[in-house]
Amino acid sequence: MNNQITYTNLRPEHAAQLRQLQLTCFPNVSPENLFTEDDFVHMSTYLADLIFVALTDGLAVGMGSGIYCNFNFANPLHTLDEIVGDGRCRNHNPNGSYYYGTDISVHPNYRRRGIGSALYALRKDLVRRANKRGIVAGGELPGYAKYRSQMSAFAYLTKVVSGEFYDPTLTFQMSQGFEVRGLLPNYFHDKTTDGWASFIVWENPDYRKEQDEQKRPGADSDRKHSS
Repeated sequence: MNNQITYTNLRPEHAAQLRQLQLTCFPNVSPENLFTEDDFVHMSTYLADLIFVALTDGLAVGMGSGIYCNFNFANPLHTLDEIVGDGRCRNHNPNGSYYYGTDISVHPNYRRRGIGSALYALRKDLVRRANKRGIVAGGELPGYAKYRSQMSAFAYLTKVVSGEFYDPTLTFQMSQGFEVRGLLPNYFHDKTTDGWASFIVWENPDYRKEQDEQKRPGADSDRKHSS
C-alpha cells in the first residue's frame, strides 16, 4: 500500500464507507441524524459534483459535502435540518448563490495529512468555477465540551476567535480563510456541546456579479426559510 491520497466526486460505491466514516468522525451525534448509506446513494444521482471524497488504497478517509442555496444574511439563524431539508439534501437549489457546507470529515487515523485543506480547496475551486458568491456553513465546536460547565458558548467562541483558545474545527476553518459571523443555537444534535455551532462564511474573491445576473436572473432572492 502506498497510502497516496486521491480525490474524486461522490459515486454510489462510496456509500457504505462514507456511512462508516460519519459514524467514526461524529461519535457524539446520534446515528439517525447522520447521512445513511441510502442517502449517499441517492445524493450521488444529483449532488455528485458538490461532494468530494478522499481515497487511499480504495478506502474513503475523508469527505466534504454541500448544497447550493440562497442565503438571507439578514436572518442568519438556522439549523442544519432546515438547510438540507432531509437526509438527502432535497433543499438543494442548483441556482443558489452560495455553496452551503453540510459536512466535512476526515478519519482520525488520517488527520494532519492535508486532507481537510485539500477538501476545502476543492470546494473553493468549485465555487469559483460556478461563480457562486461564497461558502456558508455551521461548524461544530468540539472543544467547547471541555469548557461547557465553565462558560457560555459565546464566551468560548470569542476566545477561539481571539486565539486564546484552540478549537480543532473552528481554528482550522479560520486558517482556511473563513470569517466567523456568529453563533448558531441548536444547530445539530450533539449533547456534549449542547448543539452549538459557529456561523462561518468564505466570500469568493473572484465572484462576478454581472455574469451571475445574466446567467441566473433572480437568483439572489431571499430564501423563505433557512435554505
